Amino acid sequence: MKKLISMTLSIVLCFSLLTGMSVLANDDITVTLDGKALTFDVAPQIIGGSTMVPMRAIFEALGATVNWDAATKSITAKQGTKGVKLIVDSPIFMTFTYDASGDVVDNSTKAITIGALPTIVNNRTLVPVRAVSEGLGADVKWDGTTRTVTITSSKADATKTDASTTGSAVKSNVAKYAGYDDGTPMVPDFGDCFGVKCASKSLSDDHVGDQYVYNIKDLPTGYLATYKKVLEDNGFHYYKTTTMELYTNGDSIVGINIKDDYIIIYLVQGVTVGE
Repeated sequence: MKKLISMTLSIVLCFSLLTGMSVLANDDITVTLDGKALTFDVAPQIIGGSTMVPMRAIFEALGATVNWDAATKSITAKQGTKGVKLIVDSPIFMTFTYDASGDVVDNSTKAITIGALPTIVNNRTLVPVRAVSEGLGADVKWDGTTRTVTITSSKADATKTDASTTGSAVKSNVAKYAGYDDGTPMVPDFGDCFGVKCASKSLSDDHVGDQYVYNIKDLPTGYLATYKKVLEDNGFHYYKTTTMELYTNGDSIVGINIKDDYIIIYLVQGVTVGE
């Protein structure tokens, strides 16, 4: 009887150790995007030879908007003109292209078969990091020695190209952003910077109090710092105030305020603030 108990305890102990080793092995996987390590509420896991990560975290880090359809268990992500779609437990992975109005371009949908199926772990939907990243135009590399997934986004690649050809990566990049064409064309359009449309807007007759409201869930990580940098590189400088953050270029004022789940951009044309 003692021998049986001893053997049982040994088997339980070995199983526990093996399980612990498996979890630790998954926990030490690092995923970086454009040189910055990403954090996840469910650790990256290797399933079927592919690194799987929580869908919303990776898509939002890549600057994509995500839609989850609970009825079909499908995930659709959109980043600029690129889109991808996956279905939980399905090997079908689809990519497609959006036009300027946000509709899928005819004959742009491509379907391939992937070995790593999207799956649900701890109430989080995990997706294959390589497939979804490359589907949105990023480059992905795996270092087996350090167990690191390195993602380089298409935006980072474009910035490097601009830097090598013009000597100023940021300025050549922000020059592509359109201004608010309905009253304040010299102010970089916040939505254009991130490929999103405003949820609502309120325009005054003389454009001395225009407001544009954006849903924060549609925005990528780091959106606020990015837009401030865009303003600065387009000739705006920061003006300290106790109520909100203001930027001015001597002709227009941009106010930035966050309220609940929204960010509000206030624009005043033809007015400046004192130093």
